[in-house]
Amino acid sequence: MENIRILAGNDLRSGRVVYLREDGEWSTDHSQAHGLLTQIDCDHAEDIGRSSVAQNQVVDPYLVRIAVGTAAQPSHIRERIRSTGPTCRTASGGVGASL
Repeated sequence: MENIRILAGNDLRSGRVVYLREDGEWSTDHSQAHGLLTQIDCDHAEDIGRSSVAQNQVVDPYLVRIAVGTAAQPSHIRERIRSTGPTCRTASGGVGASL
């Protein structure tokens, strides 16, 4: 299995989980995340993450290992939960996404 990673963080304004895309922009859709195959790719993505922090766009960017199958998804349960949205009750009384 390949060791593929993506860069995740939180949008500073909304608090939503965001993922670094190949074009250097951030997306809330984990399927748009850029797969990082090499250490050089990871280093470059982390540089973009640090720059985004300095520009007050995101907080706490970090690398996440993903599972490769029919659709790439985070391999750790914490990251799968984060990718589906909040698991707490919303202002309207509904419950956020769950596994």
